[in-house]
Amino acid sequence: MNESQEITRLNRLKNGLFLVVLVVYFFLMYQLSALCQYGNLSHYLIKLVISGTICIVTSVYYVFLKKKLLKKTAKKMSTRSFSLFKIIAFLSITLFFGGKIAYSAIPYNGALSWKVDDFFRKKEIEIMHLNLFTDGVKGVLEDLETKIELPEKLYIEDEFALQFDKKGQIKRIDALLYGSNSKGELKSYLISYDEIKDKEHIVVYLGDGTGLDYDDDKIFEPMLEILERVNLRNNVSEWSEKMGTELFAISYAGRRSFDSPQNLVLVSKEKTVEDSLPINQLFGGGMIKGYEVSLYVPNQDEINPIRFITEPEYVPQEVVEKQNKTEQAEIAKEASGWVEDHGTGSVSFFLEDNDNFGWQLEVVNAALGTRYYQLNSTNDGGATWALKNEDPFSGEGGVAHGVEFFDETYGYIGISGASGSRSKIFVTKDGGATFSEVLLPMETVETLPKEAEEYGLSLEDYQYLSMPYYQDQILTIKVTPSSEDDKGILFETHDKGESWQLKK
Repeated sequence: MNESQEITRLNRLKNGLFLVVLVVYFFLMYQLSALCQYGNLSHYLIKLVISGTICIVTSVYYVFLKKKLLKKTAKKMSTRSFSLFKIIAFLSITLFFGGKIAYSAIPYNGALSWKVDDFFRKKEIEIMHLNLFTDGVKGVLEDLETKIELPEKLYIEDEFALQFDKKGQIKRIDALLYGSNSKGELKSYLISYDEIKDKEHIVVYLGDGTGLDYDDDKIFEPMLEILERVNLRNNVSEWSEKMGTELFAISYAGRRSFDSPQNLVLVSKEKTVEDSLPINQLFGGGMIKGYEVSLYVPNQDEINPIRFITEPEYVPQEVVEKQNKTEQAEIAKEASGWVEDHGTGSVSFFLEDNDNFGWQLEVVNAALGTRYYQLNSTNDGGATWALKNEDPFSGEGGVAHGVEFFDETYGYIGISGASGSRSKIFVTKDGGATFSEVLLPMETVETLPKEAEEYGLSLEDYQYLSMPYYQDQILTIKVTPSSEDDKGILFETHDKGESWQLKK
């Protein structure tokens, strides 16, 4: 083989080797962009190592062949067009996958964004004060301040949760604190410590406080004051001896409300007073508000928590009832239908096109699952309520299952038995001052739904009337065997309930 043939052979080999490098480089960049997008390094590591190694080896050999060719001939071969192809090919692959990698670094667009976020926001701080009994939570804050500047006035979002053992050794911390830094900027601090994962470091994620707002009910300082004044060690020792428990917890959610004195312990600046006036007032109704720290045993509901409360404020029962009505009114105005308060059992409704007008079925007496109601109304959006009807259900007791008005005077209320097998609907044309029972022409029913035959039901079994609803501009009531059934007999009215006809 003469020298010219040798040069041609080497040049072909070099060009072929370049194509191999190009394909391997494409595969390498594809795997790298997928890793940045989806994460999971263990899945892509072997592919990246193999393709990277091949890419490096073939590139080195390619450079070797190129230098060998230059030595064999001083006159360069005409490869300008192929060289341009090389540049365009490498540039295209780099720009395409480089763009995908850059995109995955944008927040919420890929796994790389979380790594970038961790780099700038995540702080791992050595934790030295790990005993709640001796160091308190203040000791943890001191550890944090060795690496980050905490605001002088801190607030808590959701709750501060801490677990510890019977010797006071901290096992876990979860909390989101926030406040204004020295520059007046709102900053947040997501705190996480788990002894199982890393017993020497506490992790803090720094944030800009987006979505957070200053709330005096969420001030963090009262928790620190409570923990300084109570003796957790005594309570924990007693539980540990009686129950054999090893893990304990405290939680703080700021200022909370309680309507029972059970397990409440008032913490004053001087001492802990169990039989205190604000707490004793709860025996007469109402509620107490204050900053509260709960001491409890995780996952053991049979052990009642101890609730340490400070700065208590007693709220009389009549004020509580007024507040509940106001809160329920605001919820009802936002809803698309009636709303039940599961605490009091009242049912409220506001007109959709004019939420100044509303009605509320309020429980006035209850025994053995049977409730009796009065109807209240408002024309100022729930700011004030007036008694509209002392006995809207004409002596019927049960559970209200709806109240709905179509204008300021025309509306319906419903009540069902505790078993849910029967109910009655009442209609008013004067805004609720008077009601009359809706009596449907059941005698016109000739054919029962097919489900009746399957379950051996007769017409007498169909006694549950659903609240009326509009369908195709017609007001319809469905009659079923119980509140749990969906299939039933339909009746409709075209004259605001003056007459009802069976819907064929």
